[in-house]
Parts: sequence; structure tokens; C-alpha cells
Amino acid sequence: MGSTFCSVRSLRYVIYPIQILAKSCKPVPVMVFGWGMGERYPVRKFINVGFIVGGVALFMGGGSSASKKG
Repeated sequence: MGSTFCSVRSLRYVIYPIQILAKSCKPVPVMVFGWGMGERYPVRKFINVGFIVGGVALFMGGGSSASKKG
């Protein structure tokens, strides 16, 4: 309960789009630790997580180069 309170309070200082992007990458450590503890995942789940992470990476790295030349 205390960790939930602290995480919600700390997210107040991060803009909303970054919060959503960070939360969308949550399956990666969950799957890594689950796999380390012996849990098996179907290949489809790995593909889905790959698409999520790829989409987040494209979104974070995207943007027009015209605005960066400023």
C-alpha cells in the first residue's frame, strides 16, 4: 500500500504522456522476472510485448527534424 502511494505521488512530477509510455513498458520486467522464476510464455506474448516496446521507442524517438533545427 505504501509503495502505491509513493509511486502515485512521484508520478505527479512527470508529464502525462511519459507516464503512459513508461507504464506501457511494464510487461518487459514482468516477463523477464517471470521467465527467471521458471514461468513459460507463448511466443505470441513475446511478439505482443515486442510490438508495444517498438511502438513506444518509435513514439519517443519520433518528431519532425524541422522543429529541432529551430
